[in-house]
Amino acid sequence: MRLRRSLLVLALAAGVLIASTAAHEPTAEATSPGRTTTWFPDAPDPGVLRVGGRYFAYTTNRTGVFGGLLHVPVLRSGDLVNWTDEGDAFPDLPNWVEPGRTWAPTVMRDGDAYVLFYAAEERRTGYQCIGKARSTSPTGPFRDTRRGPIICQRGLGGSIDPYVFRDRDGTRYLLWKNDGNCCGHQVSLWSQRLREDERLAGRPHRLLSYDRSWERPLIENPAMVRSPDRNGEYRLFYAANWWESTSYATGFARCSGPLGPCRKVTTTGPWHGTTDFALGPGGATFFTDTGGRNWMAEHGWSNPPGDVGYTNGGRRSLYVEKVDFSDRRPRVNTSYPYRYEQDAPHPFVDVPSWVDPAVTWAWRQDVVDGYNDGTSTNGWGASCS
Repeated sequence: MRLRRSLLVLALAAGVLIASTAAHEPTAEATSPGRTTTWFPDAPDPGVLRVGGRYFAYTTNRTGVFGGLLHVPVLRSGDLVNWTDEGDAFPDLPNWVEPGRTWAPTVMRDGDAYVLFYAAEERRTGYQCIGKARSTSPTGPFRDTRRGPIICQRGLGGSIDPYVFRDRDGTRYLLWKNDGNCCGHQVSLWSQRLREDERLAGRPHRLLSYDRSWERPLIENPAMVRSPDRNGEYRLFYAANWWESTSYATGFARCSGPLGPCRKVTTTGPWHGTTDFALGPGGATFFTDTGGRNWMAEHGWSNPPGDVGYTNGGRRSLYVEKVDFSDRRPRVNTSYPYRYEQDAPHPFVDVPSWVDPAVTWAWRQDVVDGYNDGTSTNGWGASCS
C-alpha cells in the first residue's frame, strides 16, 4: 500500500510548518548521519534482533569493560539510541572452537528459544567455520553441544559471516561467505535453506562473487532483505574492500529469490560508504522497529577520533541508520537524523523531524497511508523474527 491521494495536501501542511519552524531546522552538525544512534566502544559486525520493544545487538568478540574476552558481546536498547552492555552471550565455547576468533554473530527467534549462528576458528584445522548454539534468553547463555561446525567449506578457505533471512512465508535461509581470501580461493556469498529444526536443507547456492574493482580485495557480510514495495524485490547487501580502510563500504544486488540468481547493481562503486561520523562502515544488518520502519545497523571506524585500524588505536563503533526502500535504489539517511518512534504513526514515510507534526496530522485525518504494520512486517528484515 503506497502513500495515497494527498501528497499535495501533505506538502501544503508541511509548508505551513516550515514557515513557523525554519528557525529550528537541524544544524549542519546535527544532521550528520549516525550522530545520535551510536554505541561508541568497539562493536564490529553487529547482528540486531528485536524482541517486542527491545533491541539486542550481538557483535564480534572483544575485550570486556573489566577485562577478559567476550566471545559474543551483547548490547540491549529500548530506543536504538541508548545501549546497555549485557556482557557475554556465549561464555562457554564448544571444544571444537579456538577462542579469540568468534566473529559476526546473528540470532533468530525460534518459538520460546533463540538460535545463535556464529563464525569461529576450528581448532583442528585453523579454518573459520560456522557453528550454531541455543538459549532460552536473547542475552544467553547460548550453548553449542555439537562436536563440530554446521558449515565449513574447507576446500574454499572456510566459512564466515552467517546471516539469517526470513521470507514472507516464514521460510528461513542461512547466508554466508566462503573465506577464500585467507588462502587464494575465489570469494563468494552463499545461501541455503534452513529447515524448521534449523538444520540445513538442499544444497548451498552461490549468489555473488568478488569481481569489481571497487570491491578489491573481497566481498563479505551478506544480508538479504525483501522490500515491502517494488513487487517484493529481494535485495542482497554485502560489504566490500578492505575492512581496515576508509574504502570499506556496502554494495547491493537484486535477486530473483533467497537462493538467487542475483545481479549486482553497484558495479562501479558502493551504495553506502564513509560518512562524517563513520569511516569505512560495513557489516550491515537490517531490521524493523515496532512501527514497521526499516533500519540498518553497521559498524564504522569512529570519527572522532578518526583512527582507522586497531594498530592505530581505532575502534569500530555501532551506528544505526534509517533506510528507505520505496525507490528502486534504496536510500539511507545522509542528510538529517531520523527520530526513533516507539509506535511510528507513519511507517516508511521519510521526513525530517520538523515535518513530523504535519505528517502526524495528515495521518490522523486519513490523508496519507503508510505500509502494513501487521505481522508480515517481521518478514521484511532478517533479524526480527
